[in-house]
Amino acid sequence: MAKSRGNRTSPLRPYDVLFQMVIGKWISQALGTVVEIGVPDQLAKGARQCRDIAREAGVSEDGLYRLLRALASVGLFAESADRRFRLTGMGQLLRSDHRESLAGYARFTAHDITWRPWGQLNYSVKTGMPAFDHVFNASIFEHFSRNPEVAAVFDEAMTSISAVEARATSDAYDFKGVETLMDVAGGHGLLLATVLRRHKMMRGVLFDLPHVAAGAAATFTRAGIIGRVRIESGDFFKELPSGADAIIMKHIVHDWEDDSA
Repeated sequence: MAKSRGNRTSPLRPYDVLFQMVIGKWISQALGTVVEIGVPDQLAKGARQCRDIAREAGVSEDGLYRLLRALASVGLFAESADRRFRLTGMGQLLRSDHRESLAGYARFTAHDITWRPWGQLNYSVKTGMPAFDHVFNASIFEHFSRNPEVAAVFDEAMTSISAVEARATSDAYDFKGVETLMDVAGGHGLLLATVLRRHKMMRGVLFDLPHVAAGAAATFTRAGIIGRVRIESGDFFKELPSGADAIIMKHIVHDWEDDSA
């Protein structure tokens, strides 16, 4: 008797795996676009018809339908009758209010500040110089200081990926003996806030560039720790605030050339 092959799953061929890598930029741009127009937040309360989503977002119904079908093919949305879409479990992570939201990072990855420099990767490989500087005629942080709306996209992205990382750091590291912890280049302060909420007697110092540090107070207020944190701004290459027992830095050293780092 022949064996049924209906429930057997064939392993992916190397061709299939590589093809997914090759088209990865399409998925990244689709993710950033769907977040930018606010679809995941529209679906926070459940399924909706594509025409209603498009009307609220102010976009083409046909264009949105194609976008949602594409993202449904990679498991982020599910379609039912009448062009109705809902978020899958994984798709829920694209909601801005999810505790493990990747919405900010998805938007950042598809934004000009990363999309255009990555398109010039060949320049960096040939010259050893940053493609960002080549594309925008300024270093990344100079560009942010001149373009606050772009800096806000970056800051939101860093906060986005900090949620999971901050909990992991707080769980894994023994901060015993640290009375005052300083987060250097700490962005909007989610990492420091997470650590201070775990360690009730600890105080903190948040240090970053002025236009970044200005957004930290809201994070500390929401966390209920604003009275235990001092927010300072400046250039860490020139001088750091005093008074901390330990310094923490996350996703910072790799931003600089080896000598500066």
